[in-house]
Amino acid sequence: MCRLMAYIGPTVTVADVVVRPSRSIIKQSYDARERRNDSSLPFHLGYGNLNGDGFGLGWFPNLSNDNTPCVFTSITPAWNNENLNRLATKLESGVIFAHVRAAYPGMPVSEQNCHPFQWGRYLFMHNGVVAGFMQIRRRLLAELSDAVYNAVQSFHSDSAVSFAVFLNHLPDLHTQHPPDVLLQATQKTIATIRRIQTEAGVPPSDVSLLNYVVSDGRSLIATRYVSISEEAPASLYYAEGSAYERESAGEVSRKYSAAAKALHGEESMEGVAGARSRPVTEESDYHLLYSDKGSRVCMIASEPVTSAANDWVEVPANTAVVVCREKGGILNILLAPLSGTDARQEEVVRCLESVSHAAGFDGHGGGGGGGPHNCMHHSHSMPAMHRQDSQLTGMDGPADSMDSGAAHAPGGITSSPFRAESGAARLAAMLGRSGGAVSVGEDDMLTGHSSSVMSMACANGLLFSGGTDACIKVWSLAASKCIATLEGHRGPIRKLEIVGGRLFSAGAKFVRVWALTEGFPCLAALQVADLRGSVKALAATGDMLFVGGQSCHVMAYKLSPPHVAHDGANGGTNGGTWSPVANGAGAGGSALVTPTVPPSPPDDLNAAAAAARDCSGPTGLELLASGIVGGANGCGGPSSETIRAMVGSAQPPCAASDPQHSHCGSITALAVCGPYVFSASTDSTVRVWTADGLRFVKVLRGHRGSVLALYGGPGIVLSGGRDHLIRVWDVETLVCRRTLAGHTDDILSLSGISVPISPPDLAALVSPGSPRSPTAAVIAGISPIGAPLAPSGEAAAAALGAPGSPRTGLERALLFVSAAADGTVRLWSAKCYSCLRVFCSRATGPQPPVMSCALTDSVTVGGMPDGIIRLWRTDDVFASAFSALLGLGDCEGSQHGGSAVHAALAAAGATDAASPNGPAAKRVRLELPSGVATAAAAAAAGAAGLPRRPSLVMASGAGTGAVPALSASRLERELERALKAFIRIKTVSADPAMHEECFRGAKFLLRLLESIGCEAKLVQPVEEKNPVVLGRLVTDPSKPTVCFYGHYDVQPAMEDSWKYDPFELHSEDGWLYGRGTTDNKGPVLAFIYAMRELLEDCKAGGTCLPTNIVFLIEGEEENGSTGFREAVQQNLRWFEGTRLVVISNTLWVGERLPCITYGMRGMISLSIEVRGPLRDLHSGNEGGVFTEPLADLSKVLASLVDSHNNILVPGFYANVRANMLQAALARLEGSHEFSLDGYKQQLGVQELTSGRSEQDLLNARWCQPSLSVVDVRVGTTEEQSNPSHYRFGPTRFSVIPKAAVGKVSIRFVPDQDAAQLVELLKSHVQHEFAKLRSPNTCSLQVHSIGDWWEARPDSPFMCMAERALQKEWGVQPLLVREGGTMPVASSLQKMLGAPALLLPMGQASDCPHLANERIRRLNLLRGKNVVKNLLVEVGAAAAAVAQQQPAVPMQQ
Repeated sequence: MCRLMAYIGPTVTVADVVVRPSRSIIKQSYDARERRNDSSLPFHLGYGNLNGDGFGLGWFPNLSNDNTPCVFTSITPAWNNENLNRLATKLESGVIFAHVRAAYPGMPVSEQNCHPFQWGRYLFMHNGVVAGFMQIRRRLLAELSDAVYNAVQSFHSDSAVSFAVFLNHLPDLHTQHPPDVLLQATQKTIATIRRIQTEAGVPPSDVSLLNYVVSDGRSLIATRYVSISEEAPASLYYAEGSAYERESAGEVSRKYSAAAKALHGEESMEGVAGARSRPVTEESDYHLLYSDKGSRVCMIASEPVTSAANDWVEVPANTAVVVCREKGGILNILLAPLSGTDARQEEVVRCLESVSHAAGFDGHGGGGGGGPHNCMHHSHSMPAMHRQDSQLTGMDGPADSMDSGAAHAPGGITSSPFRAESGAARLAAMLGRSGGAVSVGEDDMLTGHSSSVMSMACANGLLFSGGTDACIKVWSLAASKCIATLEGHRGPIRKLEIVGGRLFSAGAKFVRVWALTEGFPCLAALQVADLRGSVKALAATGDMLFVGGQSCHVMAYKLSPPHVAHDGANGGTNGGTWSPVANGAGAGGSALVTPTVPPSPPDDLNAAAAAARDCSGPTGLELLASGIVGGANGCGGPSSETIRAMVGSAQPPCAASDPQHSHCGSITALAVCGPYVFSASTDSTVRVWTADGLRFVKVLRGHRGSVLALYGGPGIVLSGGRDHLIRVWDVETLVCRRTLAGHTDDILSLSGISVPISPPDLAALVSPGSPRSPTAAVIAGISPIGAPLAPSGEAAAAALGAPGSPRTGLERALLFVSAAADGTVRLWSAKCYSCLRVFCSRATGPQPPVMSCALTDSVTVGGMPDGIIRLWRTDDVFASAFSALLGLGDCEGSQHGGSAVHAALAAAGATDAASPNGPAAKRVRLELPSGVATAAAAAAAGAAGLPRRPSLVMASGAGTGAVPALSASRLERELERALKAFIRIKTVSADPAMHEECFRGAKFLLRLLESIGCEAKLVQPVEEKNPVVLGRLVTDPSKPTVCFYGHYDVQPAMEDSWKYDPFELHSEDGWLYGRGTTDNKGPVLAFIYAMRELLEDCKAGGTCLPTNIVFLIEGEEENGSTGFREAVQQNLRWFEGTRLVVISNTLWVGERLPCITYGMRGMISLSIEVRGPLRDLHSGNEGGVFTEPLADLSKVLASLVDSHNNILVPGFYANVRANMLQAALARLEGSHEFSLDGYKQQLGVQELTSGRSEQDLLNARWCQPSLSVVDVRVGTTEEQSNPSHYRFGPTRFSVIPKAAVGKVSIRFVPDQDAAQLVELLKSHVQHEFAKLRSPNTCSLQVHSIGDWWEARPDSPFMCMAERALQKEWGVQPLLVREGGTMPVASSLQKMLGAPALLLPMGQASDCPHLANERIRRLNLLRGKNVVKNLLVEVGAAAAAVAQQQPAVPMQQ
């Protein structure tokens, strides 16, 4: 019995397929493990493992003008042929055949009989035997035409004659045929052999084994046939994936070492796959990757050639594997029966014709060029608008009662223009076809997956994502943070679905069920696939689980009541068994499949390794499920019995689809809608089955090429695939209602939201005098996931169903989203099937494909091949779409914003193709059914770092809550767009070259303030310095005025360690990166937009602002604040009535809890200069002959502090007040927001000189003075302002400077006097310098002084700030001090006669002034809300005081 293998896919080196794999066909030539035993043959043939009677290699060369394959054969054993090794390492091809021969008795051993055989464009090889060949040979040859007869390579070989019979059944020997023609020729070949055997009287008990493999370089057909159904056929497997690659040496070593340790208790390599000496140079393990929704590699083999058992699928008996090419290098693998009804074979041919049509074959006998290089990558030219089927012409063959109408895209098969475009041209082309507003660039990115994100699901403010890295990540959408990683699957996560409070996940051979409760425990693991292939799709209802995959069958499993035991320590089930337990363990909604699954190989490598150590029963084989343990002889790979044990046995389903009507290709998607289960497949069809027994209903045709995605909505099912089209199927009539065009490449994923609408809300909406806005009325009555809400009144029901009402039949509404390989995500409305919005990640360059998508009430989500998840905020589209569904607006999407603000942003380049008009969006909840996921939602908030507050947990029935996704309102989106434009303006005040940019930044703020109604102006008291922006909004002179201070200038961003362009806003994992995001552009805009929201709230409620507002925003804060004091003093009338100054330019002490700053240190900046000779001198000529200035300076600087950073200046610690830390410690000690170890790690130091405890350290940082030497430069103070002074470059080592300057930063604390400290320091420096007795001169110069600032923690305004923070964050804020200095706080407090309040928005890790400066989006938006709360508090306090004592002002 021979062994064979074939490869089709991207070009590879022949050695990587034939020679180097650990279970290569070279290994199989002397160590075959699955040869069929045959007692009728001599023992060495019937029971042996040798295939040494010759070998052959065939390949298609990568030549554009030659489509004929090459063949190399020899009668020597493959394991001992050096020429094979030499050739294999040099040859490259995309289609490779390899065969090792074990000749049957009577078959000559000669090169003419060595496979593969070649004629014209065809390669052919055979494993098996034609029963009674010598008896029927003459009859077979008589069937041949003259041309084919002359092509017979050997009349002694049943294989060579079989090849001739195949050629004889081809319509034309010289034309490249579509795969259905090759399949029919193969089927006729087998039928001819069987017919002639019958005619010749060959005994029926003689077994024919006809495993044929044939290819024309473009398609490949492989058969597994046995003439007697009761007999076992010769083994045959196939494997498919997106790529085929070699494992690294380290990966292989670790894998084998772990396997050996599991088997033997030590890292011995005995008995482990690949442990023996390797006879082939560079032998290694190979594996398939699964990073795409389609396959680009397919391998056919008598035995698996890689050690990963899950890669391989056993070909069913009497079945042909048909491998054909789709566009873009994608392979389509279909299974066709070699026996059975004619109707079934006709169905396969019909599917193949549809796939071939999409791939570029116009018809039979047509087609051009051959060879693997000629993939004919074509696609339909899509129209720009959606179309109804009635408007189209053309049908997919004759229509019958089982088919719906099929639509052809006009224009036929043409090269897609989208593929030829790039950059701006491509984006412009997409804009032209979009049919919806285009949003370029995501609003946020989530990072964590290491490879492609293949599936996603959303509920309760949580996003679940599964990738090819075999893990599921749980994200809090509110915090844009990963809060859990669920592990257990061994293969790619193909599908995630949430039903009834449970998460179902499909990966490799298993479906796992996870509880949506705290910790997300795994309730059970069910093996639903075996050697018939992996699971690729699942769908679930309340009591049924449906799965499908490579087996081409839909299978159903019954879910029992919610009582499932789970292994909390392992995150999985006990041995993979789903078993009921008493008292209902696994609360929160769980699942059980009945009947109970018998113990099976655990879906977990660690569990398998532990089982292997027990050495009982088959557990040693369970480790093989990971694909890393070899057979007992240590040669690597599976034996004839172990591969089945490696994969394990699937749990029998309670129902399965009828094989006569099942798909011909892998099932790619499932959807349950109404009474039906819909299944999509690579065979280009969607099939419909009854949900209660999987009885066949209908075939839905129309797609060309693989159907890759399904989504079931209310009354409709959507399908999308490689023809770039979305087809809308009516569930009731099972016909295609619409065909939606727009995407320009494969549609890879579909998702959506079904929304029941409450009739009472509709009645309230249409009732006279209703105060509710249309959008609010709609959204108040929807629940995007769950049962429809029941009517509560006859009037409402009557109004809803009134004839002619635009609301008739809109009880259930739908939005859906599609993701495609063209790099776009499209958001659609089901009311008029229009595209509302198009999202893409880049403005230029190629767009990466979007592998998966999901939709919530606030965001559209796309999963990318690089593991990144991109989010686009779409709650505005959500709200406007539902208004349109009720006939309250046009069926189109728009972004909303005030026209004045929109104009201001447009002037600064902040708008992204957005319309300024439209209603305000409201927050909508996305919830699971009653009683589910409350604990998970609360746990999500805690894990994401969100304080648990009542306002976060929104009521939903009795005792039910859900943490909603952070709904980005219209103004919040506008805030982020404004910040994006603001960051883009390079307002670096320290760089004179950026002076114009700074002026642009000032004008940006001026227009923004004017857009909200402020009286605004620019003030520039000092020429060549950046202006101060003043804005004033006075609505009631009797109300208090609050002054907000901020600055729009930023530090330079010259560090190389920036992750992104520092002057382009980037969002990642909820963080907004860019220079100025936290210091101070983000807080400035947060305050402005807080005012804008207050203005809109007041307008809607008919009230006035609680306070008057003054904006004071300077542009020189990072450069000494030159001119700032003068600007304030010249415009004091603008600040009349100011009661409070609010500053947001500090940080939290940690990452989780909000803070209020109640004290800051002051700062003295000075320099100490030592001067010596008149010029710089050469160290070689003059070194050692005079007192050098730099040496003197070093000694003086060393005298300022000791080794523990204690200041050595006498009297420096005088007037330091005690107990300044008490207010902070009262709340900090139990908060866990600060630790010594965390602080050291943050600084990157091993030891600290101050503080043995957190209290000592904070006291040293906040409440004690410090002195730091921050810079030492050579040359005089005047020379250091000239950068060209450092002109010596590498020769600096030979120059003794004539002068040296040391810069010193002093921080002093409340009650200390800056002038006194300067005098103390001068005296100390003079004293220490005098001790040196140096002829040089020493001087001290003060450059700037910033005073300390302090507020009473119990002052009224501090209490108001506490209440404002607690209302928004749900926790009591911390009281903190800061070691830094903000001179403006004390200066404004003195100039305006009003207390200052420091209200930080950013976290401790925000990196102001450093690379990768950032602010968390959540902090920015909640900081805006805190400002609103504070202004309301101040206004309410002022009103209360005015009522009690009108003449008495509020006190600090």
